Amino acid sequence: MANLHRLIPWKRKSGAVASLSGSLEDFRLSAPLVLLELEHKSGLLMVTHARTGSCGTVFVRQGRVVRAAIEGRSDRQNSEAVIEMLSWNRGTFEFLPAAVDLADEVGSSTTTILLEAARRQDEAEIPPK
Repeated sequence: MANLHRLIPWKRKSGAVASLSGSLEDFRLSAPLVLLELEHKSGLLMVTHARTGSCGTVFVRQGRVVRAAIEGRSDRQNSEAVIEMLSWNRGTFEFLPAAVDLADEVGSSTTTILLEAARRQDEAEIPPK
């Protein structure tokens, strides 16, 4: 998957394997994000778009998105990156439990990001990618 997660300090839990993974065709990205928020999980959510090969990373601490990026897309950081990834309907996601000791660069709850993405899609009538 993306090398982006290697650039940011985070500590994978000892012996941790992907505790949540799946296909975006079966579960849109909003589903794992809601689950992580409800369960107050911390770790790295990696997302890959099937058609373009784009890779995104979402760092979550206690269920809250604290940092996110799409590799090669400096214009898509943090909440904007998550909103872009929420439009992907083909690809995969994988969550790795980890200690995330990063500053909160997003500044809003996961629910707020999901609502903003839904509002934008409704207003623009953007078809999923």
